[in-house]
Parts: sequence; C-alpha cells; structure tokens
Amino acid sequence: MINKKVVVIGNGPSLKGFDFHKLSQVDSIGMNAAYRYWEKINWYPTHYTCLDDQLIETHADAINELIVSGKVKTAFLIAKILDYHPDLIKRKNVFYLESFHKVRQQRESHRNIPYISSTPFRESDSSKVTTGAYAVRYAAHLEYEEISIIGVDLRYVEIIPEANQTDGIKLVMNSTPKDNPNYFFDGYQQKGDKFNIPNPSAHDGNLHESAFDLLANDMIQFDWKSRIYNSNKESILWDKGIFPYLDIYKYISKRKLSAVVVPTTTSELSSVLKNIIAWDQPNLIPSVGKKHAYKPDLIFAFSSEENIETINRIKNAFAATQYLQKCFNKLDVIFLNFSSNIDYYEKNYDSNISGEGYKSGPNEQFFNLINYFSSSEEFIFYMETDCVPIRQGWLDRIIELAEGDQESWIIGSYYKGIDKISDDFFLHLNGNALYRTGDRDFIKFTNEFWQPSLHEMIKNKDARIAYDCLLSSVFSQSKSSEGNKYWNIFQQVGHRLRATEIIQNISGSADQTKNPLTTIQSIITTSPQTYIVHGGHFMATLHEKIALLNKDQNFSWRKFFSNTGDNNVLADSTHGIDPNLNTIRTEKTDDLQINTKPGINFLKVISDSHFTELSPNLWKYNHSNAPQKLWIAVFNTSFTKEREYNSSITLETDTEIFVSVSLGRNGNSEYEGDLRQMTIFPNKPQTITVNHKFKYSHSSIKIQIDILSIKEGIEAQLKINSYSIIEAKESSC
Repeated sequence: MINKKVVVIGNGPSLKGFDFHKLSQVDSIGMNAAYRYWEKINWYPTHYTCLDDQLIETHADAINELIVSGKVKTAFLIAKILDYHPDLIKRKNVFYLESFHKVRQQRESHRNIPYISSTPFRESDSSKVTTGAYAVRYAAHLEYEEISIIGVDLRYVEIIPEANQTDGIKLVMNSTPKDNPNYFFDGYQQKGDKFNIPNPSAHDGNLHESAFDLLANDMIQFDWKSRIYNSNKESILWDKGIFPYLDIYKYISKRKLSAVVVPTTTSELSSVLKNIIAWDQPNLIPSVGKKHAYKPDLIFAFSSEENIETINRIKNAFAATQYLQKCFNKLDVIFLNFSSNIDYYEKNYDSNISGEGYKSGPNEQFFNLINYFSSSEEFIFYMETDCVPIRQGWLDRIIELAEGDQESWIIGSYYKGIDKISDDFFLHLNGNALYRTGDRDFIKFTNEFWQPSLHEMIKNKDARIAYDCLLSSVFSQSKSSEGNKYWNIFQQVGHRLRATEIIQNISGSADQTKNPLTTIQSIITTSPQTYIVHGGHFMATLHEKIALLNKDQNFSWRKFFSNTGDNNVLADSTHGIDPNLNTIRTEKTDDLQINTKPGINFLKVISDSHFTELSPNLWKYNHSNAPQKLWIAVFNTSFTKEREYNSSITLETDTEIFVSVSLGRNGNSEYEGDLRQMTIFPNKPQTITVNHKFKYSHSSIKIQIDILSIKEGIEAQLKINSYSIIEAKESSC
C-alpha cells in the first residue's frame, strides 16, 4: 500500500465547516448518506462503507453508482446490497461484512460470498456492529499503519421530530429537517429516507459507544498492526480517552517542515541577496542530496509594503543559483504592509516610540508571521538574515529535527556566548528556531498568552523586551504556587519548549569583540552537531570573505582559519597616532545630537588624518592601508567601577564600509572595553550599540570608530547623526 495513513470520516456535527479537500493528502473512508454532500463539493473518499440495512434499502442505487463510476476505489457493505445490484458480487473491490465472520458467511451461502480470515475482524463480541466502528476495522484490514477518526461524535438525538418509528428500531423521515442535530449538513436525511435508531434499547442505549470500546479492546487483545488516533475533541471518544488524540491537521501533514521563513526589512535587502549567493556555495548549500519525501518552501517575509523591484531582485538572484534552487520546493516573497509607526527597531532607549516597545518591528513581524503560517503543515524554521551556515546540509539536519519531534512547539538555541545576561533570560530560546505553526494549540497559546503578555510587559514594565525573551522572563519569575498565573501556564507548556545545538546563538556584545573566524573554527571543531551560528558579526565576515573569491573559487571557512589569532585588542585612542589627532568639537551643535545623562558629560571629538570635517555631522573619509583609521568621541564620567554603560552611534555613508565600533576607557589606564563590527550600507542610517561593564575607575570613556575596509574607491562621506553614552538600566533582552 502506497499511502500508509487513512482517515475514517463519520458524519457528526463536529465536521461542520471542515474542508474535505484537505484530506486529498491521505486516503479516507466515508460512509452512509454523506455522498449527498460529496456530490456538492466534487470530492469523494478513497473507500466507502455502509452496514445499515435500512440505509442500504434507501440508498442502494447511489451506492452502486459510487462503485461502478470509480468515484471510490473500494466499498465495504452488507450482503443486502446484492438484493438491488447482484452484479456487484463480481467486483473484486467490493467487500462484505459477512465475509469476515463464518456464521454470517454461511447464512449468505447462496450468494457465493467468500470467507476472509482477518485479524481486525476477530471480535470478542460479534453483536456490536456499527458502520463507524467497523469502518475502522476495515481500515486495519486494508493494512493501513495509521488510522485517524474524525466526525464520529457519538452524541445522537435518537429520534428527531421529523422521523417516525415504523417497526421495531426502524425509522422513516416524514420531512426533510431544516436543522439536523445529528449530522454535519442538514440535507443528510431527506423525506422518505429509512434508517435505524442509532442506539436501540437492546444494546442498553449505547451501541455506538460500546462498539468503539470493544474495538479498542480487540485491537490490544488480537495484536493489530495499526495505530488508531481520535482526531475529534467533540467526540465521546475524547471524553473517555478511548484512543490517543492527534490533531487532524498534524495527522494529514506530509511536510514536517513547511518552510524556511526569513523575516527581513528593505534595509536588509543587500544582506538577503548576499545570503542567496552564500547559500549556493557547495560547502554551505542547504541540502546535500539526502532523499526527503518533500522539499520545504523558501520564503522571504518583508515587514514593509510590497515592492516589485525587491521581488524581482530576489527571484533573479535565486534563479541564478546552481544548487540552492534545487533544495526548496518554491521561492516566495511576501510583504506584511506595516506602517512606519510600527515598523521600527529603536536601539536608543531614550527615544520616544509609537508602537509596541523599542523592538516593535521585529516583535510584530514575528507574531504576524506565526499567524500567517498557521495553516502550514507542521513546522516553519524562522531564520533571520544574520544566521550563518557553517556546514553544508543544514536544511537536511533541520528537516530531520522536525521529523523526529512529536510534541515540541519551539525548538531553538540557548545563548552560547560569553556575555553576562540577566537571570530572567537565562533559559531564553533565541527567536531563530523551529515553530510548530501547524498546531492549533500553539497558535492559541501565541495569540492568547504570548503576544498579550509581551504587550503587557512593554506597557507596564520594560519597553525594551523582545518577543523571544518574554517567555523566559515571565516563567523564570513565576513562583511555584497554585494561584500563580505564569507558573500554571508553565506547567502546561514547559515540555513544549526545547533546546537544540543545531543553531548556536552567539550574538552578544562581548561575542563581537572576538574574531568571528576564531569562534567559527572552535564550533566546527568542538560542536559537530552545529550547522548555523547567529550573529551579525558572522554574517559580515561571511559576506566579506565570499566577496574576495574569484568566480572559479568555492568558499570554505577553513581557508580563513590560518593565523586567526583572537584579535581582541581594542585600539587605543592615543597609541601611535598622537601627532595626527585634532580636537574638533567640545560642545553640542544644532546639527548633531549628543545625548548624555547625569554623571556623563560629552568632552570632545578627536580624529586622525583620515577624517576631514565638512559640517558638524558630516565627514570626508580617505581610506589607506594604515593599521587604524580612527574617529573618537570622548565623554567625562564621574564613576565607572563596577558599572555598566550603553553607547549608541548612528552612522550613514554614501558607499559600503566595514567598521569596528567600540566602547572603552579613554586615556592611559589599563584598557578595557567591547566592540562590534558591522557593514554600513549606502544611504541607510544604521545605529550601532555597544555595552560594557567596567571593572575599574576611569576619568573618561570613549566611542571609537575604526574603518576596516571600503567596498569601492578610497573615499566616503560619513554622516555621524548622533552618539551617546548612558549608564545602563537593569539588563534587558
């Protein structure tokens, strides 16, 4: 059998509004008079069954038509159908209840119905026969490995007002009900239809429920090979826990990993295009020929309004790849159409904000995309642009991780860097992760708890918090008491949050003071299960190194591992360049924002000969091969020992440059500080923040820019729109 899964479809009201076309991914067994609905939607199940003698009498011609027209592949019926269509006995795809029980078969010996020995039809009580329960036995007989049951509610109104009892348990419809409480569509029963009382008194009024109790018992007693799931929470099967529950959408899913989703902004388009080039490198390609049953989609999700040029540039870059386009089912570019008062990421925590916190754009983008993909088959992998592959086959490994997981909602990475983080975020899973968006309970958790809790914290406690830090924050602060809201939620969902080593989050400020190549070399050597690292400094290094390759060269991290000593020595503002330093400014001007707090006073700007001032916030830069090209803003401080400071500087350039920005002590005392390296793209103001907790006392500290490389030419115009140093508040994520 090609398809190992089948869905047994009852006809209860729980199926109202269900899209039967979604079952096209698996085989299915439908029953009784539901063909009236199938005709309307032009959809038919793989198999059909009807074991009610009164229904056979009413619907014999329609059942025959289903079979002879080929609308169903097989049918499972009772011998009474042969009273109306005797030629069906010649069809090998029609099976009869009487075939599976010797006594019943002998009663119908005149019809030449063959006897079939079948384990699923071994019964510890042969009197409990219903079409629903025996449809499940039929599925097991057909050797389906997994069987899901939907629409079997078992909550019958025994005799509805439109039905009359005629003889014993027989009923007939006097009129067509306008609202039938027993079925998922009102036209299921029509005037003149004959049928039996669902649960006659001879079976203590619970025939259907007893039939499934018996089925569950026989499955264990006679050692069936099939696994049975109830996929209906509105059923008595759910109330009694007769079978394990499995959501129908998860059951029918073929792709465990629906898509790799890259959340991004228009300002990151250059990085997106460079990543496409990088992912096409043989040593970094997502998939290396492993035969999966499917391929996920690759989706770039922009927060902004739709832009045709952006779509075309991405699609053209993807079409130009040699290997990458073979790794995915399709490429798509989507836009969320955020307004500017939501779509921002403000790194200056003294700024006025209009949206949901300082990280409004990324926060709202995440929740919008989780809901956007709520109809996906199972997982999506959320992968920001600064996630960098360090090995080929990273998509293969993510697919394997998704396929091997049965219950997690989030599978991500703990922080693996050297920064000190707040205890509140000790167990935070980074946002670059697998999310089970196909799970309706996860979507409900996201919409009813996660997002509202984030908005509440932003409004009342900490506007700096990011979506991926919220869960760690509220759960770590919860107290293990019965009435504690967060503790109660954690008890319900804690097992759904899982860490993995496939991706390592090393994106802290201190991490960026280390040579990225040194870090990658260490991970490749010591962490064979890691395939992706997260951090902007890794992305900048990858793009820089790939740009150095000739067309006939392939990228390899190992090519750059020689002489990768830890260049963790930050430049000193006075070492070796004193003769060329000039005092430029000692006070704030109208064109330049210099933000300070009590105890921190802006003192001056000093620069070397590579910088020429054109206006208060505009500089001409001339590149050279000198070891350092420095621009420095110095601030006086009253006290730095054991205190943490945050620095921020906003840069804009007319050509692409690669810079190192540091926050450190100024003067001749023992040096300490942190730095970040990143690419500044043309005509896009970019804010760089660097944090450091000082061990010692210093009379002044500095923000320092060192331009490491320039993409084209030797000149650039550099706007320095604002810079500030403030004492840090309690650490946030």
